Amino acid sequence: MEMQQDVTDEELMRRLQQGQMDAFEEIFSRYQARVLGLVRAVTGGRHDVEALGQEAFLRLLKRADSYQYPKSFRTWFFTVVRHLCIDACRKKRPEDRAPAPEPVDHNDALSQIIRSEQTAQLLDALGALPESHREVVVLRAFQGCSYRAISEIVGAGEATVRSRMRYALNRLREQLIARG
Repeated sequence: MEMQQDVTDEELMRRLQQGQMDAFEEIFSRYQARVLGLVRAVTGGRHDVEALGQEAFLRLLKRADSYQYPKSFRTWFFTVVRHLCIDACRKKRPEDRAPAPEPVDHNDALSQIIRSEQTAQLLDALGALPESHREVVVLRAFQGCSYRAISEIVGAGEATVRSRMRYALNRLREQLIARG
């Protein structure tokens, strides 16, 4: 059965729960880049992003029965990914962590250097935030989650999520200004 773009993620997940593996393929197609970006941002790029991304989709398959239709699939899945990242960060010792990956892609060499430096500074500043604040920024700014969805994903009240975001943005601003 061929998937259509107008099929919701929630409906795809329900089909997956019924054993339709083509629904998994469509979910994978829709979420692969998002999951890798989320893993990279939440872990600060200090882990094998590809391996964690694969593990996230394996967990989706293993825990498919715990998804409750018609709740937001994205919120449910990002919660799974978040817990995976937390587990990975707890298991990996600080001395084993690699530096954040260098950003890539731009045509003009000078603008590429400038952009790389700016991105590296942002990633460093983001990596310096406490995990609870970094994940709020990542989910909001890079994944486009609402404060309500973030609240469900991280298991904190919406006011707490907004407070963490304010704190994180202030810290990022301070760090980036200090770096010039």
